[in-house]
Amino acid sequence: MLEARLAQVLFARAAPKRYLVALSGGVDSTVLLHALVRIVPPDTKVIALHGNHRLQNESATWLQHCAAMCANLGVEFVSAELTVATAGNLEAAARKARYEFFANYIQAGDLLLLGHHAQDQVETVLLRIFQGRGLISMRQSGVLGAGEFMRPLLKLSRAELVDYAQGVEASWIEDPSNGDLRFDRNFLRGQVVPLLQKRWPSMTQALLRLTNTSNAQNLLLEHLLRRAADKVALDTLPEDDNVKLLWLRNYVSVRGHYDVTDRSLSEWVRQAYSSGHSELVLGGHSMLRSWRRTLYYVKQEQPGPITGSLAIGESLSTGFGELQLLECDAQAADGFIYEGPVEVVSRCKFEGISLSRSFGSASLKTLFQQSNIPPWSRDHYPLIMRDGELLAIPGIASRKKTKSTHSSVWCRGVLTENSDLR
Repeated sequence: MLEARLAQVLFARAAPKRYLVALSGGVDSTVLLHALVRIVPPDTKVIALHGNHRLQNESATWLQHCAAMCANLGVEFVSAELTVATAGNLEAAARKARYEFFANYIQAGDLLLLGHHAQDQVETVLLRIFQGRGLISMRQSGVLGAGEFMRPLLKLSRAELVDYAQGVEASWIEDPSNGDLRFDRNFLRGQVVPLLQKRWPSMTQALLRLTNTSNAQNLLLEHLLRRAADKVALDTLPEDDNVKLLWLRNYVSVRGHYDVTDRSLSEWVRQAYSSGHSELVLGGHSMLRSWRRTLYYVKQEQPGPITGSLAIGESLSTGFGELQLLECDAQAADGFIYEGPVEVVSRCKFEGISLSRSFGSASLKTLFQQSNIPPWSRDHYPLIMRDGELLAIPGIASRKKTKSTHSSVWCRGVLTENSDLR
């Protein structure tokens, strides 16, 4: 039964390049590894990852136990000695070290499986409620490092896992620190949850139904925010401060930034609305910026300078999207007479050289400002040149010095914008 339910969850998606299993040696990860080996095709790559926190005297014995288990199952075993900060929250520090190990090992196309079960979910929800973080449950799946992770056992109870382990005659480790009530999770597991279950026997199922509803609402919000552009007018954000914060948190989460604090988001909002300019480094070479009452999700990795030539009907990839040279009428603000292929370059290629004279009194900076091109992206905006002179700024303006005739062919640069820079 357990194997069938595991297969139903895993095989509903495309097969990964490799299955990675976070193996602590406890009953949950032990069951996950045994069941996985039984349901996947024989040629499937399965690797067990064991992080040795070195916090217990028995840690070396646990490592040997996990290595022997993998040898018996024919599974590759990878272990690492983790460095855990002993100051502050030891549970959080151990978890951070463990996930850093997983994130550093995982590759694109890999799927990391974590053995958390229903009781873990209940403890996590209660812990986050008591910490004032809201009704937030463990995510069943998501991105980790270059790959993805999944918790396929979240709907199964620990009793079901123990029954399975006993049925396949698997041995597992019982961590003695699980009884140390100084740790918040252990206190919940050993004192709070049993007391609540004694009063409300169906508490686990009820709480899981509640978190399922909450998760569905969050997924709906994520679905809607995935459609939000990387450029959003601040006036379109929710008016209520709490709702606005929730909107921003999910906006950055769907872009892979899960560790942003409410405090930093609130400060970003304050600066965005008070001074009109704010920046928040999100990690992964990305930033959340505001300029002229507009939110920008910006990838910090700037493209290299643009250098290329373009003829009518052709296109060229730029940091702002695809630039095409198309015929137009003489009235187009950025139109110019086509006299053959043109050069396309970035402004940064002409650092220190003024290009404003070709456009009368308007400077290039003024033209960018009038067209709402943010300051951080102007050096990479494509410019259309001929023989070292600026002909046009796509979508903005053109020189228009040449006299036209009835036979003149007018064209303009049409930019299919992406928002990596803007």
